[in-house]
Amino acid sequence: MRVKSNFEADDTLPVNTTAAVMKRKIVKPDSFRLQANYRDPFSGKLATTETAPTTDPNQVPIATTVKPPKPEPVVVPWPTIKYYGLVRKTTSNDPRTLIAIDGYMYKVKQGEQVLDNIFILKVTRDYVQVRYRKEVRTFEKVGK
Repeated sequence: MRVKSNFEADDTLPVNTTAAVMKRKIVKPDSFRLQANYRDPFSGKLATTETAPTTDPNQVPIATTVKPPKPEPVVVPWPTIKYYGLVRKTTSNDPRTLIAIDGYMYKVKQGEQVLDNIFILKVTRDYVQVRYRKEVRTFEKVGK
């Protein structure tokens, strides 16, 4: 019967009884080098690897640190500042100063901070002293 022959395997697979001898390939060691050009998280310096020419392939390259070049100091330009004079009430001792910074008018008094890094240090009738990022400049009254 054909159905029975499909369920039973009459044919047996040939089994190799001889011991198979495996040949191993000799693999040469990789000839790549790691580039350690990242910043050391503890010292903040860049680490580089320098290797001396050797014949020993098992020798590990020695890592040395290279000092990064000093960055040039960034010169931030001053905003355009114009001093227009004082505004004072007759009963007040605190005069207000009219100052235009980059085209915007501000009414401030001595010792106040105008913008992020602009401080009014000294106010007189003829000039005003302004500190911007640790630098002090004097501006004279416009139209004098």
